[in-house]
Amino acid sequence: MLKNILVYVIKAINAEVNTRADFLAKHGKIVYSAVLGVFTFLSFIIYQLISDREIIRSTFTDFEYDTTLKLYSKIAQTPQNAPKIITILIDENYLRDNNLSNSDGGLRFNFTPRSMLANVLNELNIAIDGAKPKIVLLDYLLPHPSDINATAPTTDDKYLIDTLNTLEFPVFLPTYSDKIFIEDEKLSPNITFGSTLISLASDNVARSYSPYFCRDNKVFFHIASLLGNSYANKENELCNTEIKHSYIDLLKTRILYKGLLGTGNTRYSKYSNVLIYSATELASMDEDFENAIVLIGSDHSGSNDIYKTSVDTRSGVLILADAINTAYITNGEGLKTLPTFVLAPAYGLILFVVTFLVLRLCERIGISKIPAKENLILLANILVFFIPSFIMVFHGYYVSWIVPLILFKVIDYIFIVIEKLKLIKIKRR
Repeated sequence: MLKNILVYVIKAINAEVNTRADFLAKHGKIVYSAVLGVFTFLSFIIYQLISDREIIRSTFTDFEYDTTLKLYSKIAQTPQNAPKIITILIDENYLRDNNLSNSDGGLRFNFTPRSMLANVLNELNIAIDGAKPKIVLLDYLLPHPSDINATAPTTDDKYLIDTLNTLEFPVFLPTYSDKIFIEDEKLSPNITFGSTLISLASDNVARSYSPYFCRDNKVFFHIASLLGNSYANKENELCNTEIKHSYIDLLKTRILYKGLLGTGNTRYSKYSNVLIYSATELASMDEDFENAIVLIGSDHSGSNDIYKTSVDTRSGVLILADAINTAYITNGEGLKTLPTFVLAPAYGLILFVVTFLVLRLCERIGISKIPAKENLILLANILVFFIPSFIMVFHGYYVSWIVPLILFKVIDYIFIVIEKLKLIKIKRR
Protein backbone atom coordinates (compact mmCIF):
# COMPACT_ATOMS: atom_id res chain seq x y z
CA MET A 1 0.00 0.00 0.00
CA LEU A 2 2.84 2.38 0.86
CA LYS A 3 4.35 1.66 -2.56
CA ASN A 4 1.08 2.62 -4.28
CA ILE A 5 0.90 5.86 -2.29
CA LEU A 6 4.47 6.72 -3.19
CA VAL A 7 3.85 6.02 -6.89
CA TYR A 8 0.71 8.16 -6.80
CA VAL A 9 2.53 11.06 -5.17
CA ILE A 10 5.43 10.92 -7.65
CA LYS A 11 2.96 10.81 -10.56
CA ALA A 12 1.07 13.73 -9.09
CA ILE A 13 4.28 15.73 -8.92
CA ASN A 14 5.51 14.65 -12.34
CA ALA A 15 2.26 14.96 -14.29
CA GLU A 16 2.75 17.85 -16.68
CA VAL A 17 4.67 19.78 -14.04
CA ASN A 18 8.08 21.20 -14.78
CA THR A 19 8.67 23.15 -11.58
CA ARG A 20 7.35 23.41 -8.04
CA ALA A 21 5.75 26.70 -9.00
CA ASP A 22 3.80 25.06 -11.83
CA PHE A 23 2.71 22.30 -9.50
CA LEU A 24 1.45 24.74 -6.88
CA ALA A 25 -0.32 26.87 -9.50
CA LYS A 26 -1.90 23.81 -11.13
CA HIS A 27 -3.04 21.93 -8.02
CA GLY A 28 -3.39 24.61 -5.38
CA LYS A 29 -2.35 24.97 -1.77
CA ILE A 30 -4.28 22.00 -0.37
CA VAL A 31 -2.89 19.42 -2.79
CA TYR A 32 0.62 20.87 -2.54
CA SER A 33 0.43 20.71 1.26
CA ALA A 34 -1.07 17.21 1.16
CA VAL A 35 1.79 15.96 -1.03
CA LEU A 36 4.33 17.25 1.46
CA GLY A 37 2.32 15.69 4.27
CA VAL A 38 2.38 12.29 2.54
CA PHE A 39 6.13 12.58 2.01
CA THR A 40 6.52 13.38 5.69
CA PHE A 41 4.46 10.33 6.61
CA LEU A 42 6.57 8.09 4.39
CA SER A 43 9.86 9.67 5.42
CA PHE A 44 9.09 9.14 9.10
CA ILE A 45 8.22 5.48 8.57
CA ILE A 46 11.39 4.90 6.54
CA TYR A 47 13.43 6.72 9.15
CA GLN A 48 12.06 4.48 11.88
CA LEU A 49 12.76 1.35 9.83
CA ILE A 50 16.42 2.26 9.29
CA SER A 51 17.11 4.06 12.58
CA ASP A 52 18.95 1.01 13.97
CA ARG A 53 21.67 1.26 11.33
CA GLU A 54 24.96 2.74 12.49
CA ILE A 55 25.26 5.13 9.53
CA ILE A 56 21.84 6.62 10.33
CA ARG A 57 22.63 6.88 14.03
CA SER A 58 25.98 8.55 13.48
CA THR A 59 24.81 10.84 10.65
CA PHE A 60 21.39 11.95 11.87
CA THR A 61 20.38 10.65 15.29
CA ASP A 62 23.50 11.68 17.21
CA PHE A 63 23.56 15.13 15.59
CA GLU A 64 19.89 15.61 16.40
CA TYR A 65 20.35 14.44 20.00
CA ASP A 66 23.39 16.65 20.59
CA THR A 67 21.58 19.68 19.17
CA THR A 68 18.61 19.07 21.45
CA LEU A 69 20.83 18.54 24.49
CA LYS A 70 22.81 21.73 23.88
CA LEU A 71 19.63 23.73 24.46
CA TYR A 72 18.24 21.39 27.14
CA SER A 73 21.48 21.68 29.12
CA LYS A 74 21.10 25.45 29.48
CA ILE A 75 17.76 25.30 31.30
CA ALA A 76 17.78 24.73 35.07
CA GLN A 77 15.73 21.78 36.26
CA THR A 78 14.80 20.09 39.53
CA PRO A 79 14.17 16.40 38.78
CA GLN A 80 11.04 15.12 40.47
CA ASN A 81 11.58 12.55 43.26
CA ALA A 82 15.37 12.62 42.74
CA PRO A 83 17.44 12.79 45.92
CA LYS A 84 20.31 15.15 46.50
CA ILE A 85 23.45 14.09 44.60
CA ILE A 86 26.69 15.22 46.23
CA THR A 87 29.80 14.84 44.11
CA ILE A 88 33.19 14.84 45.84
CA LEU A 89 35.97 15.51 43.35
CA ILE A 90 39.53 14.36 43.92
CA ASP A 91 40.89 17.22 41.88
CA GLU A 92 44.17 19.02 41.33
CA ASN A 93 43.64 21.11 44.46
CA TYR A 94 43.29 18.00 46.60
CA LEU A 95 46.32 16.33 45.03
CA ARG A 96 48.42 19.46 45.50
CA ASP A 97 47.33 20.00 49.12
CA ASN A 98 48.22 16.40 49.97
CA ASN A 99 51.54 16.32 48.12
CA LEU A 100 50.18 13.84 45.56
CA SER A 101 50.43 15.88 42.35
CA ASN A 102 53.04 16.04 39.64
CA SER A 103 54.13 19.13 37.71
CA ASP A 104 51.22 18.77 35.27
CA GLY A 105 48.56 18.73 37.98
CA GLY A 106 47.94 14.99 37.75
CA LEU A 107 48.71 12.18 40.18
CA ARG A 108 52.45 11.68 40.66
CA PHE A 109 52.09 7.91 40.95
CA ASN A 110 51.41 5.43 38.15
CA PHE A 111 48.63 3.89 40.26
CA THR A 112 45.92 5.17 42.60
CA PRO A 113 47.17 5.15 46.21
CA ARG A 114 44.65 3.22 48.27
CA SER A 115 45.53 5.35 51.28
CA MET A 116 44.34 8.43 49.37
CA LEU A 117 40.92 6.83 48.80
CA ALA A 118 40.75 5.60 52.40
CA ASN A 119 41.56 9.08 53.70
CA VAL A 120 38.82 10.64 51.57
CA LEU A 121 36.33 8.05 52.85
CA ASN A 122 37.35 8.73 56.46
CA GLU A 123 36.96 12.49 55.96
CA LEU A 124 33.58 11.88 54.33
CA ASN A 125 32.50 9.69 57.26
CA ILE A 126 33.31 12.55 59.64
CA ALA A 127 31.41 15.04 57.46
CA ILE A 128 28.39 12.72 57.29
CA ASP A 129 28.29 12.75 61.09
CA GLY A 130 25.93 9.83 61.61
CA ALA A 131 23.54 10.61 58.73
CA LYS A 132 22.38 7.79 56.47
CA PRO A 133 23.16 8.49 52.82
CA LYS A 134 21.29 6.42 50.26
CA ILE A 135 24.56 5.18 48.77
CA VAL A 136 28.19 6.25 48.42
CA LEU A 137 30.01 5.49 45.18
CA LEU A 138 33.78 5.26 45.11
CA ASP A 139 34.26 5.63 41.37
CA TYR A 140 37.67 4.00 41.06
CA LEU A 141 38.15 0.71 39.25
CA LEU A 142 40.86 -1.17 41.16
CA PRO A 143 41.52 -4.40 39.21
CA HIS A 144 44.82 -5.25 40.96
CA PRO A 145 46.55 -4.72 44.30
CA SER A 146 48.55 -1.49 44.45
CA ASP A 147 51.62 -3.61 43.77
CA ILE A 148 50.68 -5.30 40.52
CA ASN A 149 53.22 -8.06 41.13
CA ALA A 150 51.96 -8.84 44.61
CA THR A 151 50.11 -12.09 45.25
CA ALA A 152 48.15 -10.60 48.16
CA PRO A 153 46.89 -7.15 49.14
CA THR A 154 49.57 -4.77 50.34
CA THR A 155 49.45 -2.72 53.54
CA ASP A 156 48.04 0.16 51.50
CA ASP A 157 45.31 -2.09 50.08
CA LYS A 158 44.42 -3.41 53.55
CA TYR A 159 44.04 0.12 54.84
CA LEU A 160 41.39 0.79 52.19
CA ILE A 161 39.66 -2.54 52.82
CA ASP A 162 39.58 -1.94 56.58
CA THR A 163 38.21 1.56 56.03
CA LEU A 164 35.44 0.25 53.75
CA ASN A 165 34.49 -2.34 56.35
CA THR A 166 34.09 0.29 59.07
CA LEU A 167 31.57 2.37 57.09
CA GLU A 168 27.98 2.03 58.28
CA PHE A 169 26.31 3.19 55.08
CA PRO A 170 25.87 1.48 51.67
CA VAL A 171 28.96 1.66 49.46
CA PHE A 172 29.02 0.96 45.70
CA LEU A 173 32.31 -0.17 44.12
CA PRO A 174 32.85 -0.59 40.36
CA THR A 175 33.89 -3.94 38.96
CA TYR A 176 34.08 -5.34 35.45
CA SER A 177 33.91 -8.58 33.44
CA ASP A 178 37.05 -9.75 35.24
CA LYS A 179 36.76 -9.87 39.02
CA ILE A 180 38.75 -7.17 40.83
CA PHE A 181 41.09 -8.23 43.63
CA ILE A 182 39.05 -6.69 46.44
CA GLU A 183 36.06 -8.94 45.71
CA ASP A 184 37.96 -11.92 47.16
CA GLU A 185 38.41 -10.18 50.52
CA LYS A 186 36.11 -10.46 53.49
CA LEU A 187 33.91 -7.42 53.11
CA SER A 188 31.05 -5.72 54.90
CA PRO A 189 27.54 -6.56 53.63
CA ASN A 190 27.13 -2.81 53.07
CA ILE A 191 29.36 -3.08 49.99
CA THR A 192 27.79 -3.65 46.57
CA PHE A 193 29.67 -4.25 43.31
CA GLY A 194 28.39 -3.07 39.96
CA SER A 195 29.17 -1.00 36.89
CA THR A 196 29.95 2.64 36.25
CA LEU A 197 30.78 2.13 32.57
CA ILE A 198 30.16 4.99 30.15
CA SER A 199 29.52 4.13 26.49
CA LEU A 200 31.47 5.96 23.83
CA ALA A 201 30.05 6.26 20.32
CA SER A 202 32.19 5.96 17.18
CA ASP A 203 32.99 9.68 17.45
CA ASN A 204 34.23 9.17 21.04
CA VAL A 205 31.34 11.14 22.52
CA ALA A 206 29.76 9.83 25.74
CA ARG A 207 26.00 9.95 25.13
CA SER A 208 24.94 6.88 27.11
CA TYR A 209 25.98 4.32 29.68
CA SER A 210 26.12 0.52 29.78
CA PRO A 211 23.11 -0.45 31.93
CA TYR A 212 24.58 -3.75 33.15
CA PHE A 213 27.03 -6.51 32.35
CA CYS A 214 27.06 -10.22 33.04
CA ARG A 215 29.77 -12.33 34.62
CA ASP A 216 29.32 -16.07 35.21
CA ASN A 217 25.62 -15.62 34.43
CA LYS A 218 25.26 -13.02 37.19
CA VAL A 219 24.03 -9.50 36.46
CA PHE A 220 26.00 -6.50 37.68
CA PHE A 221 23.94 -3.34 37.33
CA HIS A 222 25.16 0.13 36.48
CA ILE A 223 24.67 2.46 39.43
CA ALA A 224 22.08 4.47 37.44
CA SER A 225 20.15 1.28 36.62
CA LEU A 226 20.35 0.16 40.24
CA LEU A 227 19.12 3.43 41.70
CA GLY A 228 16.47 3.79 39.00
CA ASN A 229 15.29 0.21 39.58
CA SER A 230 15.41 -0.11 35.80
CA TYR A 231 15.33 -3.89 35.46
CA ALA A 232 13.17 -5.02 38.35
CA ASN A 233 12.29 -8.73 38.09
CA LYS A 234 14.13 -9.05 34.74
CA GLU A 235 17.51 -10.31 35.97
CA ASN A 236 16.97 -13.78 34.53
CA GLU A 237 16.54 -12.39 30.99
CA LEU A 238 19.50 -10.04 30.84
CA CYS A 239 22.38 -12.49 30.38
CA ASN A 240 20.88 -13.94 27.21
CA THR A 241 23.61 -13.29 24.63
CA GLU A 242 21.11 -13.69 21.78
CA ILE A 243 19.28 -10.49 22.70
CA LYS A 244 19.57 -7.91 19.92
CA HIS A 245 19.44 -4.28 20.98
CA SER A 246 17.49 -1.76 18.91
CA TYR A 247 17.30 2.02 18.59
CA ILE A 248 14.70 1.95 21.37
CA ASP A 249 17.17 0.16 23.65
CA LEU A 250 19.80 2.77 22.79
CA LEU A 251 17.44 5.56 23.78
CA LYS A 252 16.88 3.97 27.18
CA THR A 253 20.54 4.45 28.12
CA ARG A 254 20.99 7.97 26.79
CA ILE A 255 22.02 10.60 29.32
CA LEU A 256 20.21 13.91 29.74
CA TYR A 257 23.07 16.29 30.42
CA LYS A 258 22.82 19.65 32.13
CA GLY A 259 25.40 22.36 31.85
CA LEU A 260 28.13 22.95 34.42
CA LEU A 261 28.87 26.53 35.36
CA GLY A 262 31.76 28.12 37.23
CA THR A 263 35.31 26.89 37.69
CA GLY A 264 37.42 25.22 40.36
CA ASN A 265 35.68 25.02 43.72
CA THR A 266 32.74 27.12 42.57
CA ARG A 267 31.24 24.81 39.94
CA TYR A 268 27.57 24.00 39.98
CA SER A 269 25.11 22.12 37.80
CA LYS A 270 21.92 23.23 36.08
CA TYR A 271 20.38 20.25 37.88
CA SER A 272 19.50 21.90 41.18
CA ASN A 273 19.91 18.63 43.13
CA VAL A 274 23.53 18.10 42.00
CA LEU A 275 26.07 19.67 44.36
CA ILE A 276 29.76 19.74 43.46
CA TYR A 277 32.57 19.87 46.01
CA SER A 278 36.31 19.45 45.92
CA ALA A 279 37.61 16.82 48.33
CA THR A 280 39.58 19.69 49.90
CA GLU A 281 36.25 20.99 51.27
CA LEU A 282 35.29 17.84 53.18
CA ALA A 283 36.59 19.14 56.50
CA SER A 284 34.49 22.32 56.23
CA MET A 285 31.35 20.96 54.54
CA ASP A 286 28.04 21.85 56.12
CA GLU A 287 25.78 19.55 54.13
CA ASP A 288 22.88 17.28 55.01
CA PHE A 289 23.79 13.77 53.77
CA GLU A 290 20.57 12.09 54.88
CA ASN A 291 19.27 9.94 51.98
CA ALA A 292 21.75 11.66 49.64
CA ILE A 293 23.63 9.94 46.82
CA VAL A 294 27.35 10.61 47.25
CA LEU A 295 29.71 10.19 44.30
CA ILE A 296 33.48 10.24 44.80
CA GLY A 297 35.69 10.36 41.72
CA SER A 298 38.72 11.86 40.04
CA ASP A 299 38.62 15.22 38.32
CA HIS A 300 42.16 16.06 37.31
CA SER A 301 44.04 16.17 34.02
CA GLY A 302 45.86 12.86 34.43
CA SER A 303 42.93 10.75 35.54
CA ASN A 304 42.10 9.16 32.15
CA ASP A 305 38.49 9.64 33.17
CA ILE A 306 37.65 12.78 31.17
CA TYR A 307 35.12 12.48 28.34
CA LYS A 308 33.56 14.60 25.65
CA THR A 309 29.77 14.63 26.01
CA SER A 310 26.89 16.02 23.96
CA VAL A 311 27.30 19.40 25.66
CA ASP A 312 30.85 19.72 27.04
CA THR A 313 33.89 17.84 28.33
CA ARG A 314 33.78 16.56 31.91
CA SER A 315 34.98 13.86 34.29
CA GLY A 316 33.29 10.49 34.57
CA VAL A 317 31.90 11.08 38.05
CA LEU A 318 30.03 14.20 36.85
CA ILE A 319 28.65 12.19 33.93
CA LEU A 320 27.37 9.62 36.42
CA ALA A 321 25.54 12.35 38.35
CA ASP A 322 23.55 13.23 35.22
CA ALA A 323 23.03 9.55 34.33
CA ILE A 324 21.47 8.99 37.77
CA ASN A 325 19.26 12.04 37.37
CA THR A 326 18.18 10.72 33.96
CA ALA A 327 17.12 7.46 35.63
CA TYR A 328 14.94 9.40 38.08
CA ILE A 329 13.48 11.71 35.41
CA THR A 330 12.45 8.68 33.33
CA ASN A 331 11.29 6.61 36.33
CA GLY A 332 14.01 4.07 35.62
CA GLU A 333 12.68 3.31 32.14
CA GLY A 334 15.16 5.47 30.23
CA LEU A 335 14.16 7.80 27.43
CA LYS A 336 11.06 6.60 25.61
CA THR A 337 9.54 7.43 22.25
CA LEU A 338 6.01 7.25 20.90
CA PRO A 339 4.82 4.44 18.57
CA THR A 340 5.35 4.91 14.85
CA PHE A 341 1.63 4.41 14.13
CA VAL A 342 0.97 7.51 16.24
CA LEU A 343 3.90 9.66 15.13
CA ALA A 344 3.81 9.05 11.36
CA PRO A 345 0.24 10.28 10.76
CA ALA A 346 0.68 13.02 13.34
CA TYR A 347 3.82 14.29 11.58
CA GLY A 348 2.07 14.13 8.19
CA LEU A 349 -0.99 15.99 9.47
CA ILE A 350 0.99 18.68 11.25
CA LEU A 351 3.21 19.31 8.23
CA PHE A 352 0.14 19.49 5.98
CA VAL A 353 -1.54 22.07 8.23
CA VAL A 354 1.59 24.17 8.75
CA THR A 355 2.48 24.13 5.03
CA PHE A 356 -1.05 25.22 4.11
CA LEU A 357 -1.02 28.04 6.67
CA VAL A 358 2.41 29.25 5.53
CA LEU A 359 1.26 29.29 1.89
CA ARG A 360 -1.81 31.34 2.87
CA LEU A 361 0.41 33.70 4.83
CA CYS A 362 2.71 34.08 1.81
CA GLU A 363 -0.26 35.06 -0.34
CA ARG A 364 -1.33 37.72 2.13
CA ILE A 365 2.08 39.32 2.53
CA GLY A 366 2.96 39.09 -1.16
CA ILE A 367 5.66 36.39 -1.24
CA SER A 368 5.37 34.69 -4.63
CA LYS A 369 8.73 32.98 -5.26
CA ILE A 370 8.75 29.26 -4.52
CA PRO A 371 12.25 29.15 -2.95
CA ALA A 372 11.22 31.82 -0.43
CA LYS A 373 8.01 29.96 0.34
CA GLU A 374 9.82 26.66 0.80
CA ASN A 375 12.35 28.23 3.14
CA LEU A 376 9.51 29.59 5.25
CA ILE A 377 7.76 26.21 5.19
CA LEU A 378 10.96 24.44 6.21
CA LEU A 379 11.62 26.88 9.06
CA ALA A 380 8.03 26.71 10.32
CA ASN A 381 7.99 22.93 10.30
CA ILE A 382 11.35 22.60 12.05
CA LEU A 383 9.99 24.84 14.81
CA VAL A 384 6.72 22.91 14.98
CA PHE A 385 8.54 19.59 15.32
CA PHE A 386 11.42 20.78 17.47
CA ILE A 387 9.46 22.61 20.17
CA PRO A 388 7.16 19.68 21.16
CA SER A 389 10.11 17.29 20.97
CA PHE A 390 12.16 19.59 23.18
CA ILE A 391 9.40 19.94 25.78
CA MET A 392 8.89 16.16 25.89
CA VAL A 393 12.56 15.60 26.82
CA PHE A 394 11.83 17.14 30.23
CA HIS A 395 9.24 14.41 30.76
CA GLY A 396 11.42 11.50 29.66
CA TYR A 397 10.33 11.21 26.01
CA TYR A 398 12.39 11.73 22.89
CA VAL A 399 10.79 12.28 19.49
CA SER A 400 12.74 12.83 16.29
CA TRP A 401 12.49 16.31 14.81
CA ILE A 402 14.99 15.89 12.02
CA VAL A 403 12.42 14.21 9.75
CA PRO A 404 11.38 17.50 8.04
CA LEU A 405 15.00 18.04 7.03
CA ILE A 406 15.16 14.57 5.52
CA LEU A 407 11.79 15.12 3.85
CA PHE A 408 12.82 18.30 2.04
CA LYS A 409 16.12 16.72 0.96
CA VAL A 410 14.26 13.73 -0.47
CA ILE A 411 11.84 15.99 -2.36
CA ASP A 412 14.73 18.04 -3.72
CA TYR A 413 16.45 14.90 -4.99
CA ILE A 414 13.24 13.64 -6.59
CA PHE A 415 12.76 16.91 -8.47
CA ILE A 416 16.42 16.92 -9.53
CA VAL A 417 16.11 13.37 -10.90
CA ILE A 418 12.86 14.19 -12.69
CA GLU A 419 14.35 17.30 -14.27
CA LYS A 420 17.51 15.40 -15.30
CA LEU A 421 15.40 12.69 -16.94
CA LYS A 422 13.37 15.28 -18.81
CA LEU A 423 16.52 16.96 -20.09
CA ILE A 424 17.81 13.60 -21.31
CA LYS A 425 14.52 12.97 -23.17
CA ILE A 426 14.67 16.42 -24.79
CA LYS A 427 18.23 15.83 -25.97
CA ARG A 428 17.24 12.47 -27.49
CA ARG A 429 14.48 14.12 -29.50
